[in-house]
Formats: sequence, C-alpha cells, structure tokens
Amino acid sequence: MGFKRQRLMDQGSSYYGTPGPSYMYDAPPPPPPAYSYIPPPFPVVRLRGLPFDCAEAEIVDFFHGLDVVDILFVHKGGKPTGEAYCVLGYPLQIDFALQRNRQNIGRRYVEVFRSRKDDTIRP
Repeated sequence: MGFKRQRLMDQGSSYYGTPGPSYMYDAPPPPPPAYSYIPPPFPVVRLRGLPFDCAEAEIVDFFHGLDVVDILFVHKGGKPTGEAYCVLGYPLQIDFALQRNRQNIGRRYVEVFRSRKDDTIRP
C-alpha cells in the first residue's frame, strides 16, 4: 500500500463513519453548564389608599381566596397613613393580588403594587 493510502486509512474516513483521530477526541470535554439558582420573589404587595380605620379582617376579605400570611400597617408619627404591606402565602399569588388593583374597601379605592421584602423591614 502506498504512503498516501496508508495515511488516509489511519485518519479514518468520515464517509463510512469510522472513528479516527480528530479534534473531537483530542479536545478536553466542555465544562458543565453553570446553573444559577434564582430564588422566587418574596410574596408581598403594598396597598395604598386604605381607609384610616381599616382592620386586618377587611384586607383579608379584600384578598378573598388568597393566603394572607401577615399584614403590616404603616404608621407615621403614631397615626395611620392609609398604607399597608400584605404578605401572601406563595409568590404566584402576587399576580392575583395585583388584579384587585383599584377595587374598593368601603368607599375608598385601593391601589395594589408589587413590593419587596426590603420595603417591609425599613424603619
């Protein structure tokens, strides 16, 4: 067999699918993909425009069908401001809570906003 023919046979032929030395076998394996875990958002919404004498039971009724875990009323100088933070049971419930935007509690319409956990612990 000639030198050229021997060299072609040693390299393998991609036409017949025979493995031979190639860059795929000589290269190191690719690194595994880097997965970064992003935690779900803390399930809290901010309410604005509440009646000043609003009770927790009225907010629970306002969010009927959602799991209300905690309600934090905002006071300034010891007086209610008409704002509150409502912690829900699951992050998916935030979208359902936002659908209640501009609905009424008593005679006042209440605005519902997306919020963060940092906003609830701020002094």
